[in-house]
Amino acid sequence: MSKLPAGIGYTTTQLNVHMLRPLFADSGLLRCEGVVLHLGRTIATAEARVVGAENGKLYAHATTTCAILTPRPAGPPLNRRAPTAAATAATTGARAAQAR
Repeated sequence: MSKLPAGIGYTTTQLNVHMLRPLFADSGLLRCEGVVLHLGRTIATAEARVVGAENGKLYAHATTTCAILTPRPAGPPLNRRAPTAAATAATTGARAAQAR
């Protein structure tokens, strides 16, 4: 289940896991509880806890920070700039010199 709209991705930027006590075959039923703490435009944070369903003991807890990946609009790359007249002249001059 995700709180993000369809087509929006994410990747983990930080993950911290703390294991507090060992688990054994007779540890009983466990429950994992997770909650989103913050969901912004570019960053999200969440936390989770693993607790004993019958005794309420905390076995592990974790936090994560994720980068939200929104699709870029179609078209030319955003970091490209049109060449300046000086750059075009320098490139043309260099090509002409190579041709000689």
